[in-house]
Amino acid sequence: PISRVLHQRAWVLGSQDCTAEYYQMSEEVDHLDAFVSHNWSTSRASKFLTLAFHFNLKAAVAVSTLVALVPFVFGIFGKLQIIGIICEGREELDAIGCQIVGMVTFLLALFFWHEMSALVGFKGPRVFLDKTCVHQTDADLKRQGIQNIAAYLQYSWSMVALYSNIYLEKLWTVYEIATFFMLFPRGRLYVRPVFLPKLMLPSMLFVVGVRVTCHLLRTNTLKILPMVQAFYLDYDDNDDILSQHKEELFRELGIQFLVMFPFTLALAAICRWWAVEQACIRQRLQGFDIHRAQCQSEDDRKVVEENVAIFATHLGFVPTGTRKVDTLNMFNDLVHEEVPRVLRASLGPTGIPYRFVVAFFIVYHFYSLDILSAAIRMHGLQPRVLMNFSLAILMYTCIGPLGIAAFSVTPKYTMKFESSIAHLIFLSVTNLLALGFGLCVHFFLGYLLHKSRKDP
Repeated sequence: PISRVLHQRAWVLGSQDCTAEYYQMSEEVDHLDAFVSHNWSTSRASKFLTLAFHFNLKAAVAVSTLVALVPFVFGIFGKLQIIGIICEGREELDAIGCQIVGMVTFLLALFFWHEMSALVGFKGPRVFLDKTCVHQTDADLKRQGIQNIAAYLQYSWSMVALYSNIYLEKLWTVYEIATFFMLFPRGRLYVRPVFLPKLMLPSMLFVVGVRVTCHLLRTNTLKILPMVQAFYLDYDDNDDILSQHKEELFRELGIQFLVMFPFTLALAAICRWWAVEQACIRQRLQGFDIHRAQCQSEDDRKVVEENVAIFATHLGFVPTGTRKVDTLNMFNDLVHEEVPRVLRASLGPTGIPYRFVVAFFIVYHFYSLDILSAAIRMHGLQPRVLMNFSLAILMYTCIGPLGIAAFSVTPKYTMKFESSIAHLIFLSVTNLLALGFGLCVHFFLGYLLHKSRKDP
């Protein structure tokens, strides 16, 4: 079960020598929910974070949402302190309880859900992990396990590939992913780059920081910056918001731009690196040769080659009686032509799965609950309350992911520049355009919200 794999921050994936106790962690089952394909040399911390994001993310969102409903309900019935502000000549309320409780619960569930669920008897999906399912100290049992890798894959409903820069250079991992493709050409293959969680965690914390700053500005907690509260002052409802507070509006726009630009530039640079890495996938696989691929044990190489020959003949990829060398050449051709396509299809056009992108902006999920709670308490369930709530949902389901998609796609066009200065200039220009567009959308939605507030 995945709870055993991730137990104690995935200690089983550490660099310590394997013992017979590892094999005792496995159990006989009728199917596997996932086949975990990884390189032993990849760090334990990277693999733990990647697996936690893959297997615990949905549970973390569900659990944190349920817990955030507590301050949500308390806020509606006045059992929770909500800050009062003056907005456009009328009293408004602003809450932050769901954001605090929700984010803390989300992070705890993300990294410890497997531990908590195991306490109540739910051990999670059943996965194949070579360190525990193949005996590592008994030579005979180890050989039997290696020979039956294809059988494990046959009964696996999906494959989770922990991609690193050496993943496609190792014999075992290429063999596993190619075999999975031969068995299930349209199977559920999830390629999870091990760098992705290291990018997501700081990004989520940054977005949380932006949201907290906006809350402080809205409630006038940061009295040293009164000029940036253009949308949160006492307006004359007969005047247009843009003409009445044009100077304050541009000041706020400039400050938010200066705060977000360094982060988005760094994000664009990382996305460009990932775009280059994706472009190298086909190049690396074109140079793959089963005879020259890296393998920790040369004895394992012989077993893998025998497995390829038997398996390819059994599935009809080569006729019966084909020479072993020809079968291995067929396997090389399969890796060169099909595996890059399978990897690209799994990664998607941006290289980052949508649900991971939404997690970047998860704080806006809880922010939408705070908005709804405070608005219902103040005004009841009116149309403009629902509009405000809808705009917050739009932020983390559409606007934010579109920005990440732009940062992921546009760097692919910088690969033709050889100069580092040209890279930086192109990233800066595209970053300015994307960030400027995002801020304009933000204020446009604020303008629509202002207009809706004028309605009775």
